[in-house]
Amino acid sequence: MRRVWMYMFLLCAIGSMNAQEVLILPFDADSLTSEQKAQKPVYIAYPAALKDEVPAMRCEPKEPVDLGLPSGLKWATCNIGAESPEDYGYYFAWGEVEPDSSYNWPDYKWCKGKQKTFTKYCTCRDEGTVDNKTVLEDADDAAVVNWGGSWRMPTEEEMRELVDNCTWTWTSQNGVEGSLATGPNGNSIFFPVGGYKLFDRLEGAESGFYYSKSLEIFSYCSSSGASNLQVMSSRTGVGGCTRMNGTAIRPVCP
Repeated sequence: MRRVWMYMFLLCAIGSMNAQEVLILPFDADSLTSEQKAQKPVYIAYPAALKDEVPAMRCEPKEPVDLGLPSGLKWATCNIGAESPEDYGYYFAWGEVEPDSSYNWPDYKWCKGKQKTFTKYCTCRDEGTVDNKTVLEDADDAAVVNWGGSWRMPTEEEMRELVDNCTWTWTSQNGVEGSLATGPNGNSIFFPVGGYKLFDRLEGAESGFYYSKSLEIFSYCSSSGASNLQVMSSRTGVGGCTRMNGTAIRPVCP
């Protein structure tokens, strides 16, 4: 089931509120406390079937940081949906541009309800419709869709550049653990832990997982995984994650 969309609705009768106070937040109804529900602005729940009738989810792009990487690529200070560097933001299945309430094969956009029935980004004949696409198109890139401009998701190669050229320091920022990546020029960005979503539960909460826009390539034929940045207290590296799982996304720009 798709996430029930929660919208902060501006009531015309409330003269004390203005347009700057209107936000679009993809919270589940059950995630709000009674205190939050009692506060203004008013939260209104829209069924997922009606989401096309209300404004699309947009996240506020953050300032890019030049870390002095060989490619010149700049990285965002925050994840998509985050309000601060230590906020993990939204969880996305690979190739999807909206958060879900559950992360599983029946709800995954690019398959027919189960693993190895892929309808897009498939390189193996026994796993679905082969198109040999291994990098997300712009329409399926959550950074392109939600932030726009020149923002996009990083490729696996760009994630490896980040890992290989930065000094990684495990630390805590405003009470949230994570790793500080310091580039060759001394600039740094923080990657908080927040785990990944499997079904409706959180897994690996002591680590951080960040999707790339690249399908994971194996020595054998498989289209089930996507490359991601894995931030842990013991190490930071590039690994893989089953593409139905929900992880954070850290955008990049030229």
